[in-house]
Amino acid sequence: MKTFKQFLESIIYNDHSGPYTGPMIPYEKQNATKHYLTHFSNRMFLDRVSKAPKDFKEKLQAEKEIKVADRKMDHWKKHMNYDHAAALAGVAEIKKQWGES
Repeated sequence: MKTFKQFLESIIYNDHSGPYTGPMIPYEKQNATKHYLTHFSNRMFLDRVSKAPKDFKEKLQAEKEIKVADRKMDHWKKHMNYDHAAALAGVAEIKKQWGES
């Protein structure tokens, strides 16, 4: 869980690339489509934040984090378990939730 200071410094993605502390799932068994959609959803949120910031620092932080989300989405698109058709359906559903077509 993020501290308040960490929350103020980042919106979703932080700048720290310390050791991974999450569950150790073998790479080949990971659900690439799910990971892709998670980062796509994060990107949608960050895009909204970057277009309607409360302050300039927040806008810059969101724009910086959009680049991270894009990089992570590109990574998962290349994974052996990525299902493009399922990802497109998921993207459509996320856009619908955000009121976009």
